[in-house]
Amino acid sequence: MTDVKKSFSLRFLRWFCPPHLYEGIEGDLLEQFETDLESVGPKRAGWRLKWNVLRFFRPGILMRNTFENRLTNAGMLRNYMTIAWRNIIRYPGHTTLNVLGLALGLASCFLIGLYVRYELSFDNFHVKGEHIYRYIPQFAKDGEMTLQVQTAAGIAPHLQATVPEVEQAVRYTEWEEQPFLKWKEKELPAATLSLADSNFFHMFSFRLQEGNSADMLTRPMTVVISKTIAKTIFGGESPIGQLITYDNNLELEVTGVFEDVPANSHLQFSYLVSVASLPKLYGADQTVLSSMDNWNFSTYLYAPSIVDLRGFDQRVTEAMVTKMKALGTFGDGEAAAAHWLQPLTDIHFTQGIRGDGPTSNISQVYIFSAVAIFIILIACFNFMNLSTTRAIGRAKEVGIRKVMGAVRRQLIFQFLSEAFFIVLIAGVLSLVLFWLAVPWFNNAMGLRLTFEIGNDWQFVAQLLGIIVATAFMAGSYPAFYLSSFTPSATLRGGNPKGGKAGFRNILTVIQFSISVFLLIGTLVISSQLSYMKEAKMGYEKDLVVHFQLTDDLEAEKFESFKNALLNHHGIAAVSRGSDVPGNITGHNIFEVQVGEEKRIKAFTYITADYGYLDALGIEVVEGRQFSREFPTDETQGYLVNETLVKFLGLDKQSGRVVGTPMRWLYSKSQEGNIIGVVKDFHARSLQNKIEPMAIWFSEGGSVGVLKLNGNDVSGALAALEQEWSRSASGYPLNYAFLDESLGRMYLAEEKSMTLAGAFSILAIFISCMGLIGLVSYVAEQRKKEIGIRKVLGASMVGIVTLFSWRFVRLVVVAAAVTAPLSALAVDEWLANFAYTAQLQLWVYGIPILIVLLITVAVAAGFTIKAAKANPVDCLRNE
Repeated sequence: MTDVKKSFSLRFLRWFCPPHLYEGIEGDLLEQFETDLESVGPKRAGWRLKWNVLRFFRPGILMRNTFENRLTNAGMLRNYMTIAWRNIIRYPGHTTLNVLGLALGLASCFLIGLYVRYELSFDNFHVKGEHIYRYIPQFAKDGEMTLQVQTAAGIAPHLQATVPEVEQAVRYTEWEEQPFLKWKEKELPAATLSLADSNFFHMFSFRLQEGNSADMLTRPMTVVISKTIAKTIFGGESPIGQLITYDNNLELEVTGVFEDVPANSHLQFSYLVSVASLPKLYGADQTVLSSMDNWNFSTYLYAPSIVDLRGFDQRVTEAMVTKMKALGTFGDGEAAAAHWLQPLTDIHFTQGIRGDGPTSNISQVYIFSAVAIFIILIACFNFMNLSTTRAIGRAKEVGIRKVMGAVRRQLIFQFLSEAFFIVLIAGVLSLVLFWLAVPWFNNAMGLRLTFEIGNDWQFVAQLLGIIVATAFMAGSYPAFYLSSFTPSATLRGGNPKGGKAGFRNILTVIQFSISVFLLIGTLVISSQLSYMKEAKMGYEKDLVVHFQLTDDLEAEKFESFKNALLNHHGIAAVSRGSDVPGNITGHNIFEVQVGEEKRIKAFTYITADYGYLDALGIEVVEGRQFSREFPTDETQGYLVNETLVKFLGLDKQSGRVVGTPMRWLYSKSQEGNIIGVVKDFHARSLQNKIEPMAIWFSEGGSVGVLKLNGNDVSGALAALEQEWSRSASGYPLNYAFLDESLGRMYLAEEKSMTLAGAFSILAIFISCMGLIGLVSYVAEQRKKEIGIRKVLGASMVGIVTLFSWRFVRLVVVAAAVTAPLSALAVDEWLANFAYTAQLQLWVYGIPILIVLLITVAVAAGFTIKAAKANPVDCLRNE
């Protein structure tokens, strides 16, 4: 019977049941339990007892508390706040640790919450966004499906004309990142210039400030500009009707102004030119607008009447199969018609699509959300630990209140009120810290996050909710624990223990575990980032300069420009290509003769001029590179990488790979042979596998490549600028070193490392504050023991070792718990990379050692202070 009275069910009954009803209800329940015990056995009797207790948890029972004993009143509430304020003043060190720990935890939580909200808000502002899809072509490669953003110019109008559900189709492409634009003699800011269809602003909800939306982007050579560009260049004058010069030879008429594109949009542009301008920009006829050869556009479909997405997808497939069959170059068209209709709101968190812009990883959002929870938990655990260790100081107060008639619910409310008061102070401080930290966070992450209390009530409400939840979470255990003291134990001279040591140890272990976990994460990110930056890429990235060529330099003038540069002693090689490694995303379809079979496959490709491989140090392992000694190379020569050879099985065919017939599928003039095999190199970042690649010759490459020999770098760059001003007068020169450009590919990882490092340090700092409070209290409580040990001959080292071990063992437990969990998390994160660093044991050992050393230092410091005290002072009352 005694065990039953101690059961959770009856303790729960004791908590909610009015005192004057409890004895009778408990007696009835125990009598029924005895009856059930004899009839149905102990297990079912226990379940029936639980059910019977729950039946009493109803308003008819609960409300009687209010009639018998009001929970509190205004006078009592003032009394609670007065006592809370006195405790704050009486124990300033304890209060500072609590308030600062909670403030830092809350500020971190708010900051991460602002970031998470921003990430989850991408493309959510479009009114029609729920019914907008991006058409993503799919290509099968070696059993894997490759996705790409680029589609042919003719796909959008074809689908709008043939698929009933498609009400609108929009083509969009980023045409140039740093266009050369002028108004009169004034240069416009070099910002992204894109092309889009005339119904772009009807499909997407980008706000227009000036101009007629019905006429916008309908005519060739018209442009819409951003509000910032308009204000910077035209000031208070209306830009509508003004003519902007593009590349010194084309004029664009301004027909509208749009509000600056929000940061949470995957489409980012400052100038938007009509797609109808494409023939003029290409120097081609109108057929380029419906061409299936020009794969440079993203295609967006607005289909509001879809009931069955699978059926809609099937109709899109049928329309594309029909189109491909009509072209006659894709066999039955089934393979080329493979696609995915990507919802607009999924774009930001979808990675691995070729040619896509910057995207995010949803796992990063989950990780930082978890970090926010971890940090706030550490702060709450600090509060619980410090409050329960100080319980001895409040024991007599609890006893006296109970003797004077206070019930446990009133005491719980009192201590929760005190917790809310302290958390409220911490909350105000956290908002100040949060406001101060936002600029740093934006700078570290490269974001434009803003927070205005007056204009963002929804987020303010969420912050207040977090503060209230934190107050309840941090104050609940101390309130329930302190209110459990009995008057007999506290008033007869005995003292309750300062909280349950076992529970405090668990909280401390969790704090240490979180700190170690965050430190391990930071070191793993740092190791992977270092590996990616230092890994051999298959080409030379040091002392290589690349720059965008003008239309003039893409033509015949390049040779004289090249020869002039080569005369400088600091320049080793000059060439040009369609792009440089790290940014090679071009994708095309080729036909290769493999034995008796002609195989049509999609490959990565670039175009290159003579000397391109030499400038980048790319090795030829079989055959030769492009050479002026073989004029046919310009129209018939192909270079391929080792992965393409293996992918097609050319290495298993009899005879050499060199000489294998190959052609670009869209052009009969490009029928030729493989003249060489290059050693595999990374066309993109190390997050991506090396893919099959083809290189064909072109003297129309848009990117210049300069290899410096290191003898006179500044002189070589000055020669480049001088020759550029002579050959491309009027155009700005924008060059960059290849190693720096490659480094920018890993900005996301650098940002993650910065944040993880910052929050790791913060978590350790908060944990240290709690540890300082806990150790100082334990040292104070055991100073008599320390005095007795000194009297009996204990050494300083022995005392420090004995008392430090209590906390060191908690670190050991935390390490044992955290190591396997962090290893699983690390494996999950590294799965996002095709190539990963070999992690050493120090990655796990150093964080544990750091936490261990901090713990020993804190514990030893306070123990030494207590051990240096004169034993007479602490034992004189014994």
